[in-house]
Amino acid sequence: MNILIDIDGTICEDIPNAEDYRFINAKVLNNAVKSVNTLYNNGHNITFFTARLTKHRDVTEQWLEKHKFKYH
Repeated sequence: MNILIDIDGTICEDIPNAEDYRFINAKVLNNAVKSVNTLYNNGHNITFFTARLTKHRDVTEQWLEKHKFKYH
């Protein structure tokens, strides 16, 4: 199964693009990593989507890796 997961307000605190300096230190929401990684480990294809701008891609990917989110 393909699962699309929003980032801001779903797996981390909701941060507007105007406050992009906060992205790298965004608070992970309770059980977000465990829930996403369980879906991944159960064979689902995990794709994150966001309204963040393209210029935020690197910091977003760094944040996902920092918190050990599994995704495709």
